This record gives sequence, C-alpha cells and structure tokens, in this order.
Amino acid sequence: MMAVDDRTAKLKEYLEHLRAELERLNKDRGRIEREISLAENALKNSQALYNSMTGAYPPVEEPTPKKYDGMSQVEAARRFIAERDNKPFHAREIWAELSAHGITSKAKEPIWALATNLGLHKEFVPIGDRKATFRLKEEAYQAELEKIKKEALEGRFPGFNDLPKSNNRT
Repeated sequence: MMAVDDRTAKLKEYLEHLRAELERLNKDRGRIEREISLAENALKNSQALYNSMTGAYPPVEEPTPKKYDGMSQVEAARRFIAERDNKPFHAREIWAELSAHGITSKAKEPIWALATNLGLHKEFVPIGDRKATFRLKEEAYQAELEKIKKEALEGRFPGFNDLPKSNNRT
C-alpha cells in the first residue's frame, strides 16, 4: 500500500501536469482564434475585391430580428417563463431557448452563469435542491404578461396569441 506522502506527491505531479496542459490548450485557443480572425478578414476582403472587379454585388440581407433582441439574459428569461404559463424550467432549458434566439454569453459555462444570474434576481423563484430550476414570483409573472400584452397591442410581439389566457394563478 502506498504511503500518504507517495499519494500526495503523485497527486501534486498530476495537478502540475493538468495546469501545464490547460496552459498549452489556452495558448492553442488564442492562436486558433487569431487564425480564424485572419481567415475571416481575408475572405471578406477578397470578396469585396472580387465584387468590385466583377460588378457582382450580392444582395444585402437585412438581419432577421431575433425574438429576444435588445433584452438582457434576465429579461429574456423572464419573458420565456411568462410565455409558458410560469411553469418551472431548468436553467439548461432556459439557456437553450435564449441562445437559439440570439442571447449570448461570454461565460465558459453559460448555463450555470445564467442560473447564478437568475438566482440573484428576486423575481425568480428557485425550485428544488440545486437551485437551477426557476419560475417567476406571481407579481413578476403578472407584470411580464402586462408588458407582453402592451407590446402586442403596439404590434411588437407576434406570439401574443400563444400566451396563457388565465391571469389567476396561485
């Protein structure tokens, strides 16, 4: 049986190996990101040169507005939950919807960053032991429904007809 000192030494050696590997991978990531940026710029510049030489200009596409354009993660999460009759959703499900509709995150773990962020806002009620499932407090839910109705009346929210019909929830 190995002595405690031997195991500690091996564990320390393994930790040093992992740190070195992580450092190497981060250097590679930086190099790869720079190469991608250079390739994207070269493509853009070459396309512009080609277009100017041939007179062929591709049609300009207007960006399609995303469902949660202009909203923060918290605002978009509030909207997502309210649209679904204030049922509880795990941060993973909320993030899947938000990221599919244009919300981004710089976090390495965006799901857990979102869960932490929502947990800091009092209008979200954490459900369960791990505190990564949320619904809205009733007042926040009702306020979001009113906001959605107002936007629908102004013609800014096309999915209004899909909203829950009942405002009486417990």
